[in-house]
Amino acid sequence: MAGQMRLRAGRLDNTLCESYRISSERDRRSKHMCIASGGVIIEKRGHKADVDFGGNIVEAEAGLTQCEVGDRVLVHAGCIIQKLTETEAEEMDEILRLMEEL
Repeated sequence: MAGQMRLRAGRLDNTLCESYRISSERDRRSKHMCIASGGVIIEKRGHKADVDFGGNIVEAEAGLTQCEVGDRVLVHAGCIIQKLTETEAEEMDEILRLMEEL
């Protein structure tokens, strides 16, 4: 991404989910699309889970779906929104790999 951007955690609709806003003035005026990312749950504590995104470990809200350690999941705005099948996870990995090659 071009330019300097800072990410800030916040609250979204009284949930414990994290939302991120880009603080760059130029980026506030432009349109953005946010995508969900796939990762693997490596630890779960109640409604919180540590999710591994290729070596980047992020804490996510896990109370919206039924998921356990080892599950491949889709995370959006700090919340696990879907448990992925192995086929879905592999397809997503392939799409992201192809996008990196562009």
